[in-house]
Amino acid sequence: MAIYHLSVKIIGRSAGRSSVAAACYRSGDTITNQYDGITHDYSRKHWIEHTEILLPTNAPESYKDRSTLWNAVELAEKSSNAQLAREVEIALPRELTLQQQIALIRAYIEQNFTDKGMCADFAIHVPPLTDSKGFPLDADGNRTQDLDKMRFQNPHAHIMLTMRPMDSQGKWQPKSQKCYLCRKDNQEKSIPASEYKEAEADGWRKQYQYKVGKKKIWLTEESAARRDLKQISKEPKSAKALNPIIADWNSKDSLFRWRESWASMCNQALRDNNINQQIDYRSYESQGINKVASVHMGVSAYHAEKQGFKTERGDINREIAEDNLFLSDFEGKIKRLEEKETEHLNQITARLEGLRSKYIAYAYERLALSAAVSSSQNQIKDEAVIAKTYADSMAQITAAVENLMKSLDLKKQELQVCSPFQNQKRRELMEEIARTEMEIQSLYDRREKIFRAYKAEPTDPIFTEVIEDKKQRIAFLKGEQAKINTEFWVLVEENKERIKELRSLRYMNRSQWEDFTKGRLKEHYQDNFNQSTWEKAKAQAPDIPEVEETGTKRYIKHKR
Repeated sequence: MAIYHLSVKIIGRSAGRSSVAAACYRSGDTITNQYDGITHDYSRKHWIEHTEILLPTNAPESYKDRSTLWNAVELAEKSSNAQLAREVEIALPRELTLQQQIALIRAYIEQNFTDKGMCADFAIHVPPLTDSKGFPLDADGNRTQDLDKMRFQNPHAHIMLTMRPMDSQGKWQPKSQKCYLCRKDNQEKSIPASEYKEAEADGWRKQYQYKVGKKKIWLTEESAARRDLKQISKEPKSAKALNPIIADWNSKDSLFRWRESWASMCNQALRDNNINQQIDYRSYESQGINKVASVHMGVSAYHAEKQGFKTERGDINREIAEDNLFLSDFEGKIKRLEEKETEHLNQITARLEGLRSKYIAYAYERLALSAAVSSSQNQIKDEAVIAKTYADSMAQITAAVENLMKSLDLKKQELQVCSPFQNQKRRELMEEIARTEMEIQSLYDRREKIFRAYKAEPTDPIFTEVIEDKKQRIAFLKGEQAKINTEFWVLVEENKERIKELRSLRYMNRSQWEDFTKGRLKEHYQDNFNQSTWEKAKAQAPDIPEVEETGTKRYIKHKR
């Protein structure tokens, strides 16, 4: 059946990636990256059904060639941590034919990306179902090389998008622009350098730095002239601002629109082809489903899991599935315990204790997840320091290689013009060239060693989206706790005349309910059960209040 999946990722140099390599892998192409000279060959990659490049109207026609497009992207970015491309990965409805899928993707790209100024390079992959060793399987789970017997159940598309907008001439626009912080009367305003002349005609003026005693202040030239101050800097007050088009592309609103648009267009395509299936981009919570969604595995985690290696994302999905099953089963058992009581007062007490037990179970999981999130965030900080160290080393090596390459070119030119009779000089130049080439190769080897060491360092990396998934789970649990708490106090209020009797019954039955709840949590968490977390969860739970002369006393715990 049709499923909804849309994920967006950034391809950047800080992670040791290149847009050329990514485009080659997705399209099964062979391209040499002009930025670093590395040739990427994925011409033997299978299961690629279709590739295509779609361009905005102002893009050069030459960008329909994959090598030209992505090398233009690479050469436009000078920074060692530049963001090169955005990738949108989507699951395609199996109910549609390949041609219908292609038409759907084209329409989606044109409406959401190329019409907004992005170049798009997309590829459709339809891999077969495989075993843990990567061998294709037939319907009976046996290995097969027969295409007719293989099971193709995961059609999906990779859409690579450019990160920079283009001007009307098809030239890349800067990612950020210089803005002058100008003053008019008592107002200060940030004005892009390209718009300054129009603003100047409207009375806005640049500010420069002047010295007043020991202080330095920013003033317009007119204000400084009236005070007879001397300018100490020729540079006007300015700041860099992100290109507004890029800011819009990077916004959460755009991501929401892309997700909503894919669901809408996909559902329309299914209806147009008389297919009784629909997908929904909303979360379970937004749909009113009392369940937590699993996280997207991703290619590397998916293949690692298939080969028998556990990954963090796989662990998260297993944990979510187990917790959903545990809470569902726990609530069912609580309900059956409540139903065993026949007398009205006992039923009320059972319901209150059941609500309290459910609250404790939700609170326990929320506290455990909060501790895990805190630990993961600390790990991310540590890994960020390591990544920066590696990135700095790579940048230093790249700069050294560039300098040596320039020196090598000069020496080779000098050797070419050197007279054949200058044997000594020619020999010295050839020795210098050989040494320089060895130094360059040594730097290449060192860069490769650092890159491999960096890739090997985080054996099970923490993804920020995994932390966000945990935070969503925590928010879900908080919401459930709030619902239980509300129901608990409504029931107390409805029976406030019999609070003394309810508290008496509560004293008789409390230990049984707590033992039951603690037993279920221990059974679920096993060796990971934490007594301290249990005590904290129990302390947070609502309780039947004491009775005072003026009425019931409801305890509210104030936490710092």
